[in-house]
Formats: sequence, structure tokens, C-alpha cells
Amino acid sequence: MAATFASDLLQSAQLFKTVFDERLQSIGLTAESYVLLQAAADWDGRPWRFLVQWPATGSRQTNNAILQEFINQEWIAKMAMPNKPKGNAIAMLDGGRAKLAEAMAVERRLAAEVLVGTKPEGLSALAAVFAAMQENLGSLVSDQNGNGDD
Repeated sequence: MAATFASDLLQSAQLFKTVFDERLQSIGLTAESYVLLQAAADWDGRPWRFLVQWPATGSRQTNNAILQEFINQEWIAKMAMPNKPKGNAIAMLDGGRAKLAEAMAVERRLAAEVLVGTKPEGLSALAAVFAAMQENLGSLVSDQNGNGDD
């Protein structure tokens, strides 16, 4: 059941990214400019919030919930491995949380710079975090299926 939960969460995260990319295109923004502008205008310490603050009729509440679950890594690790609170899953996902914090610091710095020019590298750190989290969740599913080390 835990493996199914992690797998479903990974699929939700991938779906979120697809929907997010399509929504940005539909309102004529690049991902880079959108994230930077939102970080500057609406930063409140909750990265999933500014990622989905698009206008009009976007399904913001649904996607807030998906991404909030996706980045709440400690909770994912505890759900997936309840008998191993100090196991590899938590250590692995702690690294993802540290990368997320680092990426958010980069985004805040670049958000200030976007006011005076375009920063095409603005989303690169965040894109790396998405990739790392997808890899971490994929490993978690693999571990639950008996393909990983304890």
C-alpha cells in the first residue's frame, strides 16, 4: 500500500508539471519569468503557493494540494516506511528538502534581479529539484517493491 501511495504521488507530481507547463504557455509566460515574478510578488515561504498562483480559472486548489504533498517529504517518508523512521528513505528525502531550500534561496535572489533584466536561468534550480524529487520517489517505490537496500 505504501508503494502504491508513493507511486500515485509521483504520477500526480508528473501530471502537475505537465499541467503547469501548459498553463504557463496558455497565458503567454515562460516558466522562468513566471516563477521569478511570483517569488518577488508573493513569496511567503511556501514554494508550492507561488508555483500555482496563476490567474483566471486554473485549478489552483487542486494543484496546491498535489504539490504541497509532493514537497512535504518527511511525511512521504513516514507514510512509505513507518517502521523505519531513521531509515534510508528519510535520509534520502532529507537531501531533497535541503536542495529545495537552496533552490528557494536562489529563486529569491533572482526574483530581485528580474526587476532589472531577464534571467533565463531562473527556473534551473527549481527544475533540478523536481528531477531530484521524482528520482527520490521512484527509488522509494523501488525500495518498497524489494529492489533496494535497507
